[in-house]
Amino acid sequence: MRISIALTTAGILAGCGLGEPMLTTRSVPQNLSAVGPSDSERALCDGRSSPECRFENSPVKLVPEPVRLPRRSLVFYPTAEPLVFVDGRGRDWVAPERTLTDGASIPQMFISIIGMPTSREFANAAVVHDAYCGVGNEEGPKFHTAPWREVHRMFYDALRVGGTPEPKAKVMYAAVYLAGPRWPDGDAEMSNAPRLSSRGSLAALAQREDVSPERYLSQPELRRIMRQTRELVETAQPSLSQIEAFIDSGVNESARQAAHANGQAGVDQGDDIGPGIEGAPGEDETAGESTAPGDDGPNDVDGGYPGGSVDVDHDFL
Repeated sequence: MRISIALTTAGILAGCGLGEPMLTTRSVPQNLSAVGPSDSERALCDGRSSPECRFENSPVKLVPEPVRLPRRSLVFYPTAEPLVFVDGRGRDWVAPERTLTDGASIPQMFISIIGMPTSREFANAAVVHDAYCGVGNEEGPKFHTAPWREVHRMFYDALRVGGTPEPKAKVMYAAVYLAGPRWPDGDAEMSNAPRLSSRGSLAALAQREDVSPERYLSQPELRRIMRQTRELVETAQPSLSQIEAFIDSGVNESARQAAHANGQAGVDQGDDIGPGIEGAPGEDETAGESTAPGDDGPNDVDGGYPGGSVDVDHDFL
């Protein structure tokens, strides 16, 4: 059995002004062999009613000491006390005291698609997620101490336990899966990571699971894939594994098309790669798109994500 979805240009690209052709139909198999635990292999947190899943020392408490980080437009705050999230398997995810957060854990380039997530219902999830991969926490004891897939899936579970409705939580999960940070398992040396200013193949980069698609696809392409994924969530009720497979399919197809347009044809033929680099597809990454509030442009990376993140309601300070 397969879940199929037809995505129409009119509804998804309204106001976008992009000229790329849409992938009009994509299918996602129900039985997927995903890297990391599949939905059938992991204990899911089904909202606030999940007896196994919970926050400890909640809600998050922040120290009223604003922190400004270089090249980040938003203000960060350190946590006053540790915050713990316990997932469905009984695993503790800890945001230590002094974890820096701006309260937003989705890439800002997707705000026009997802909306401004300023509700308290995801504040706890954002803080714990930031402890493992958020900007400003690189020297923290939890930073990159778990595989990136597990960290992002923990974010989804924490959103659900915090009260975020399932469709919204899945769209937010899709955003961090598509354009959030990735790193080698075990926090391996990053010397093996591709240098996007060097010459190489876009299609080959798309096969690297530890390299975020935001490093080699343009922002219009990423937004297009995000719109398609939101439509999938709204119409087909996919599992997380199906969302991942759907995104991977769109990323691989976009990378192949870009490689073909650049004359790479999936092999190293000497074209420069990466958004904003000579030879990259869609260098005008914001063409036809309005800039989200607080966006400093394509290279602003608030919250550890490309394009920045969004502010949070700090009334709980």
